[in-house]
Amino acid sequence: MNPTKSKRQQPVKKISFFFPSIGRGGIGQVFLALAREFCLQGHQVELVVQRLEDSHRSQIPDAISVHVLKAESTLLSRLRIWCWFPRYTKALLFPFLIPFRPSSSQPVANDLRRYLDEYAPDLLYSAKPHTNVIAVMAGLKSIANTKIIITEHTALSIDLHSRRKKLRFKNISQSLAVFYPMADELVTVSHCAAKDLVTTIKSSQLQPTPIYNPIPIDTIHEKMSESLEHRWLTDPDIKVILAVGRLENQKDFPNLLYAFSKVRKQGDFKLIILGEGKRRKQLETLISQLDLSEHVEMPGHVKNPYAHMYHSDLFVLSSLWEGLPTVLIEALACECKVVSTDCPCGPMEILEGGSYGNLVPIADSSALAEAIIAADKTTLDCQRQLEYLDQFRPHVIAKQHQQSFFD
Repeated sequence: MNPTKSKRQQPVKKISFFFPSIGRGGIGQVFLALAREFCLQGHQVELVVQRLEDSHRSQIPDAISVHVLKAESTLLSRLRIWCWFPRYTKALLFPFLIPFRPSSSQPVANDLRRYLDEYAPDLLYSAKPHTNVIAVMAGLKSIANTKIIITEHTALSIDLHSRRKKLRFKNISQSLAVFYPMADELVTVSHCAAKDLVTTIKSSQLQPTPIYNPIPIDTIHEKMSESLEHRWLTDPDIKVILAVGRLENQKDFPNLLYAFSKVRKQGDFKLIILGEGKRRKQLETLISQLDLSEHVEMPGHVKNPYAHMYHSDLFVLSSLWEGLPTVLIEALACECKVVSTDCPCGPMEILEGGSYGNLVPIADSSALAEAIIAADKTTLDCQRQLEYLDQFRPHVIAKQHQQSFFD
């Protein structure tokens, strides 16, 4: 494609995004942001999902169509995948052929293949290991000439290790080593994630392209200024620390709570953790044990986390691993000071080695506490921070995709 041509002269592409559901998860929101930008540029965009809740329809612009795939029985999907690729039975055995609870994307494999045959998009994006493999399988079995672009949004080695007890993740690296090189393109959301992917799968054929996630900076700025009623966030005399994420092991909120208990000795700080997950009761017990019940709140999901970020004094990411933690970029966009663990992957790149926020080792509550106290004493250069974030704007990221993958 000639970069000197105007947008009107660019050939219109049919672009589809394949993922389980929009939900509150990062991947759905990332794909939706990229879909909106491609749509604005005049391309035909469709979301291909396994389920669509009524509560999520309002997030989808009218110009973006939605196709909900039909699932077949688990037994039939297993038989079909084995018939498609009998030579790879060993690699497919645990991830796809025998798990009692297979990946949610597996039962829609054949309908995805049928969708590609009938709609024939120019490009199909997918994300997450099992879904990526299903996308590659459907692409290989389709008569359409669709370019399959698979994406990895996390530090794959650590993510797979954390799920090793689930049967469908046993030996999945063998499946990835077989099918990932068969994709037309492979995208990772950070340079660190690209290196980790190549090391994990150990395939000389892999050549991932690192492209950051699109962040709707303008939308964030609109929402962060909305009114907010919270006794801590509306009191200028109270210093509030904010964290956002699923209440899961990956986010390591116990480490944050231990650090916060140390920070409390230095001043009247409060902590708000937004999100929901399996570890709520465990965290509530720890909060009580640390005698922090009057100083920590976990209100669950909120409609507008950006207003919380804007009115907080400091944002903290305590994760053990990530890929490109979008929430860290969002906090920067909300003119909030940040502290983050130097986990693989993403924070080091986002914060440019500590230029835009303090970085500390993972699982070190003392170092995290010290960084929080130090950050509280610093002055934020909002203009410099906002100019730096221009690289994450959707139109910039969409252009990188066009230059890399649009023929």
